[in-house]
Amino acid sequence: MRDPSVTALIADNGGKKAVASAFAWYQTAKTVAGSVGKSVAGVLLAASAGSYATVFAAAFALSALPLLVVAVFVRDGDTLAAEVVQPAPPTESPRARTRPYVVLGFLVSGAASMLGTLFPILAVEYAGLSPAQAGALYLVTPALALSGPVFGWLADHVSSRLVLSLRSAANVGSSLLHLFVPAVPGFLAGKALDDLGKAAFKPAWGAIMAEVSGVDRSRRARTMSWMSAGEDAGDIAAPVVAGLLWTAWGAPAVLVARAGLAVAAEAWTLLLTRSGSPPTLRDQGRRRHAGAVAARRPAGRGMDRAAPDSRRHRHQPGKGVPDIARLDGGRSGSSGRSIR
Repeated sequence: MRDPSVTALIADNGGKKAVASAFAWYQTAKTVAGSVGKSVAGVLLAASAGSYATVFAAAFALSALPLLVVAVFVRDGDTLAAEVVQPAPPTESPRARTRPYVVLGFLVSGAASMLGTLFPILAVEYAGLSPAQAGALYLVTPALALSGPVFGWLADHVSSRLVLSLRSAANVGSSLLHLFVPAVPGFLAGKALDDLGKAAFKPAWGAIMAEVSGVDRSRRARTMSWMSAGEDAGDIAAPVVAGLLWTAWGAPAVLVARAGLAVAAEAWTLLLTRSGSPPTLRDQGRRRHAGAVAARRPAGRGMDRAAPDSRRHRHQPGKGVPDIARLDGGRSGSSGRSIR
C-alpha cells in the first residue's frame, strides 16, 4: 500500500532532471534508517534488561511519525493540477504498456533475491565462515548504501541504461565470486559488489517508473503498482526456486542459476534498449548530439517544417508511449508530458 503512493509522490515532485537522484536519496535514507533502527533495537534491549515491551513502544512511536509528516507536508493539489494539463492517454492499455517492465523487474529482483535468506547459510556451510564472520559481512551494507545519490546523479546526467545494467552485472560478479572464491575475501567482495548493485538499481528503476507512469498521470500510482508487482513476484519466487535447486544439486547450482538469471535480465534490458516498441531505454547520446546541432542552428530555421510534424505526431494513436531514453537527457517542461 505504501510503495506505489510514495513512488508517485517522488515522481511528481522529484523534478524532471533530478528524479533518479530523488529516488536515490529516498532509498538511501530508508536503508540507513533500517540499519540504524536494528542497532537501536539491540541497544534498547540491552539497556532495558531484555524488555521487548520497551522496543515495541519505541517502534510504535516511530511508526506514528510518518502520519504527522504526511498530514503536514503532503498535498494533493499540485498533483491534480498537473494532471489537468496532460494530453489524452494513449489508446494502448496501461497494463500492455508496462508489461515489458514488469518482466524486467521480475528478472532483476529474482536474481537479487535468490541469495537473500540463504546468504548466511551459504557463507557458513559452503564457504566455511564462522557465524561471526558471516554476520560481519553485513556491516558493509549501510556504508555502500550511501553511494546511491552518486548513481542517481549518473542516471540523471549520464545514462540510465548504464546504471540499470550495473545491477545485473553485480549479480553476475557476486555469484561468480561466491562460487570460485568461497572464503572471507571472496564473500566480502561479493557482498560489497551486490550492495553496490542494489544502490545503483533503485535510482534508475525509480526514474523509469516515473517516466512510464507519466504517460497518464491520473493512473500513475496504479501503473507503478503494476511495475512493483513484478519486483514483488521475483522476491517471492526466487527464494523458493533457490531452495529447490539447493536441495537437488547443492549451493553451486544456486549460484550458477543466479548468474544465468542476471544475464537474462541484462539481455531483456538490451532488448528494450534496441526495440522501438514497447517503450525503450535507449541512451540519449544521439539526442544530445541533435540538441547541440539544433542549438547552433540560426533561430527560426526549420520551424515551419517542425511544427506540422510535431502536431502530426501528437495526434497519432499510440504516440503517448514514453521513450525512457529521455531519462538520460532531453527533458523539457515540468508536466511530465512526453515530447516526441
